[in-house]
Amino acid sequence: MKRTHIALSLLATYALLYIARRLSRLPFANRHHPDLRGKLAIVTGGTRGIGAEIVKGLARLGCDVVVVSEEDASKGSAAAEQIEHDARGGSVSWQFLNLADLAGLREFVRRWNDDGRKLDFLVNNAGILTSPRKRVLTKDGFEIHWTVNYLAHFYLTVSLSDALLSAAKEGGSVRIVSTASINSERFPMDWDDIHKALPGKYGTIPCYAQSKLALVLFASKLARLFQEKHPKLDIAVGSFDPGITHTSVFHPILPGGSRLFRSLVGVLITPLLFWMHTPHESAQTALHFLTAPRSEIVSGGYYVNLRNIPHRRRETEGVVGQDRLWTISGDMIKQAGLDFPRMM
Repeated sequence: MKRTHIALSLLATYALLYIARRLSRLPFANRHHPDLRGKLAIVTGGTRGIGAEIVKGLARLGCDVVVVSEEDASKGSAAAEQIEHDARGGSVSWQFLNLADLAGLREFVRRWNDDGRKLDFLVNNAGILTSPRKRVLTKDGFEIHWTVNYLAHFYLTVSLSDALLSAAKEGGSVRIVSTASINSERFPMDWDDIHKALPGKYGTIPCYAQSKLALVLFASKLARLFQEKHPKLDIAVGSFDPGITHTSVFHPILPGGSRLFRSLVGVLITPLLFWMHTPHESAQTALHFLTAPRSEIVSGGYYVNLRNIPHRRRETEGVVGQDRLWTISGDMIKQAGLDFPRMM
């Protein structure tokens, strides 16, 4: 009887929290729905979560989307087929790409450029948050969060600049957007120890946050470069915070332990889920940036809930920090044995 009473009390509490969430939070949704037939997009990490919703949103408008991820081929292809079926618009295809493997990334880019394919939209969405227990390095010797969340996307974007420019020169509206995080404002860039190699410096959240801050700074730097070299082309670059979202990225940091302990943690966490964004909600800001007219968005901007807002760490680092990041990133690409692409 007592257990039943507790269960009913919890259910009532969850119901009230859900109702309060719906009543207290203003709805926001992308209101731009241009015809994107004939347009082509790449979305990293687009088989599930926020990425899948971005893919679906673009495909519904007629855009053909190439989804890249490191999943098993059968799972990746099945996910792409399901998204295409749900969108009922443009085609959605899947290709394998491990962002921790920069040499493999080079081959992906080489094939794309050799095929002479243009590119209208690039969504740098894939990201990881690993277990806090161990510092992980890639085979190139780089910290894993830095590589997957930022450096690989830096290389991908710069290497595809010709494809992006080709689309813009044909009169297209080219957009590049990266999935950042509210955590990008929590910690400054650790310029002296990017890979957190010094004793006592490693931590999953600081590494994750630094990689997301790098995406914000990179977007601002890239926006300046396009504006300086191609001011008449319709090209915009941005980053966005999707908000606290219920996705699988947080699973590695959830505690282990006994079944009872995990159940107790689940009971404590469940109320928080009511306040999290759904992946569909979180994708709206990215879709707004990708589909809005150039007059309604700010290239280099940092977006939250459809709005361009100031970013404290970006303002602190300034142009000097953006330029420093560009140089460091280029040096890392060369250190990995790759040619730093000539851009624009």
